[in-house]
Amino acid sequence: MSNAADCATGNSLSEQFRLNPDRKVTVEDHLGVPVVVIDDLYADPEAVRNAALGLNYVRSRHSYPGSDALLWIPGHQLCPMMDDVMSSLLKKPVKVDPFHGIPGVVPRSPPEASYDAVRPPPEPVAISPGNIDPRDIVAFTVLRRNAQIRNQPHYDSGNGFALLVYLNPEDQCRGGTALYSHVHTGLHAKPNSFTREQIKQVQAKGYKTETELWRALTWLSASNTGKEDWEPEWKLERIIEMRWNRLVCYPSQLLHSIFLQPGDFGNTLETTRLTMNLFLDVIDQNQEDSPQMPRVSA
Repeated sequence: MSNAADCATGNSLSEQFRLNPDRKVTVEDHLGVPVVVIDDLYADPEAVRNAALGLNYVRSRHSYPGSDALLWIPGHQLCPMMDDVMSSLLKKPVKVDPFHGIPGVVPRSPPEASYDAVRPPPEPVAISPGNIDPRDIVAFTVLRRNAQIRNQPHYDSGNGFALLVYLNPEDQCRGGTALYSHVHTGLHAKPNSFTREQIKQVQAKGYKTETELWRALTWLSASNTGKEDWEPEWKLERIIEMRWNRLVCYPSQLLHSIFLQPGDFGNTLETTRLTMNLFLDVIDQNQEDSPQMPRVSA
């Protein structure tokens, strides 16, 4: 791909992915932690969906039943917009960076070493100063009807935020994202750390180690037997409804899951569950320490 072609492709994608100036931002309190919902995110969601449908999807995560594809969008406005949203929410200047969880991407590494799966294929000559800004890389995920999908709650690694954008048209929208609490312990998120009182409470529930507790919160029932009948161990707290062109962003340590029913989506690319997915770190611009799970301000 020539340098001129790279620039033309980048300009085209930047235009396709322009944000809607009239988007609607809502910050909701979920059991004391913030959940951000942005409706009417993109100015031209059809163009965004068409770009996503033109990618090649492959399985890249063994524990996840979906398939992923990566797209390079030079000058993508999403992360700068989320800078403003999260700075306002956390009441301090922050910078949102994609978490090191995007399949196939190693942030701040030479493009020829880390971005083989990105489309369009970025050539080093088209990049200055020799690196692609990871804030311009997005991952799309498709879930087909025949994927081994389980709605079972789990938490994601890291202390940042998970972000997804629903890209199915309204007539295909089903379910959404479910948030749970764990009946046996009362937890609704994986704590960053335990107080002595919490440790006593958890041990009183029969968990001798943190490892036992984490296993119970990820794919196993509270009885730690591994049985498939996991529903009685969890309380469904709320469902964030799937809507066309809606962004949802929540702390990655919340106990959550995809929420859908068998047959909600199809097996062709046009009928799968299609989302844009990112994991975000929120970096304090004044002190780049690992953040604790943010609390909703009083």
